[in-house]
Amino acid sequence: MFVEWKFRNKHIFFYDGDKNESSPNSNFSSAYIVPDALLTGKASLMMDKSDAVPGNYTCEVTELTGEGKTTVELRYIAALWFSANDHALIIIFSMLAVLLFWGSDITVILKYNSNIMKEKIIIISVAGLVLSILVIVGAVFFIPGEYSKKRTSGLGLIVVSTVILILLQISMFMIAPAIGMSSFSITILILQVLGFVLSVVGLRLCVSECIPVHGSLLISGLGITALVALLGLVYIFVASDGEIIDYLLHSLHVVLQAMVALPQGVVFQVEEAEPGIQLIDEGGDVKGPGVVSSSHTVDRQPRQFTSKN
Repeated sequence: MFVEWKFRNKHIFFYDGDKNESSPNSNFSSAYIVPDALLTGKASLMMDKSDAVPGNYTCEVTELTGEGKTTVELRYIAALWFSANDHALIIIFSMLAVLLFWGSDITVILKYNSNIMKEKIIIISVAGLVLSILVIVGAVFFIPGEYSKKRTSGLGLIVVSTVILILLQISMFMIAPAIGMSSFSITILILQVLGFVLSVVGLRLCVSECIPVHGSLLISGLGITALVALLGLVYIFVASDGEIIDYLLHSLHVVLQAMVALPQGVVFQVEEAEPGIQLIDEGGDVKGPGVVSSSHTVDRQPRQFTSKN
């Protein structure tokens, strides 16, 4: 079997099946075929993008039983790596996570400035500045467009920055006396790790293919990270403000007291008696004297009286 590829009627690649040797043209030095694929009837020519020139390519296959010829056209079409909506969601979620971190950082500084060392505040703030720079640089590299190494690097910076966000969240929980590593804090950290794992897996799948088939997985991970950052901010703000908790407990106590003091109804059911005559047989002798006694029977129709206190 012999396979020959031509570009604009000029020889660019030749494969000798008897000798299992390939001879590409110097202008298409990266061109090659997969010999095992020839057994299934596939003689596809593969090469680097830098050597792939748009135009018509002709393939001629010669065998002992016959020969075949086909022509294909190579064209380049500018296609976005991520759609406009997906690109916007990635940038929004990453920026939102950074803003929520700064909200948590400012809350900790204002409420615990007298209880923690200033060195810890400076370290967290510097780390937050590094986080912000990484996300901003990643967003600049990750501009809308087709797949490229530059955009891949930008998206990688955005995803990797979530690791710093997790470490900063742990630090803020540890330095806040009213929070610490409670069960809710641990839950928040577990959710953040889950978001990071989803982002890394989504990034790996998107980078391995020019078309981000699994882009939704990446976006879901970044969305979880931003949502958990919001929960962390709310938890730090509420848990650190004892006055708010005391006010809520006092309000609940007042509501319960008001419910107990509500008027309650008491219903009495009275059965009215009516006169009647009853025959009593004393001694059991039918020939003996009998005693007739007057008494009362009961009226079975109920009467109700309602009293409110």
